[in-house]
Formats: sequence, C-alpha cells, structure tokens
Amino acid sequence: MKVYNKNLLLLLFGIGIAILVSAVGCQKNPANGKVTGTVTLNGKPLPNAAVTFHPEAANVLTSLGGTDNNGQYELFYSDNKTGAVPGKYTATVSTGQEWNNIPETVPDKYLNKTTSGLDYNIKSGKQIINIELNSE
Repeated sequence: MKVYNKNLLLLLFGIGIAILVSAVGCQKNPANGKVTGTVTLNGKPLPNAAVTFHPEAANVLTSLGGTDNNGQYELFYSDNKTGAVPGKYTATVSTGQEWNNIPETVPDKYLNKTTSGLDYNIKSGKQIINIELNSE
C-alpha cells in the first residue's frame, strides 16, 4: 500500500508541476511599445547612428535601433520583435565604429547611460520618441 501511495503522490506532483509550468508559460506579456523617432544632433538629423534603450529593470531586454539617412529609427528587442517592453529606459547614441575606422561624432556624454540624460518611459502602443542631442 505504501508503494501505491508513493507512486500516486509522485504522479500528482508531476501533474501539478506540469500545470504550473503551463500556466506560467501562458501568461500574457504586456503589449510592447512600438517606438519610432528621429535622432538629431544640433538640430540636424543624425544618420547611421546606433540607438540603444537600456532598461531600468534587470529582467528586461535592451532595445536597439539604427538611424537611416534622415535620422529616423525604430526599436527592436530581439531579431524579429519590434518595440520595447513597457517601462523606464535610458538611451545612448553612438556613430563610431572602431572596427570599421569610423570616428565618433556624438559627444561623449551620450555614449554612456549614466551620463546621457536621455530618460524615457515606454508605454504600450505606438509612440514617437525624438532624441535631440547637442554638442554644447
């Protein structure tokens, strides 16, 4: 009788774990914020810049984008997912590529999230976040 109870308990435990894992996996994530905008430096569009949104929360992925010739960007947080998870972010912007011998044209303060001062709150849905940089 003890073996039967032990096996039954193991079976019930296994079913409980399966249900718990399924429930956690089925929870809906909040709708992502689809973020687009224009990066300017001294009022002029900044082409070929890397835009990085660093999340305040530790368990959220960083969102990235790159500007086109008109300084426009769109954020992505994985290979095929656009936008950013809602929350607080600090942005950095860079144009330099050491591996490609392309010099940096963005002032140093915008290269680091602790000094950029580019703080944003991403919400669900579409939003335009224009990033205005100054070399002064």
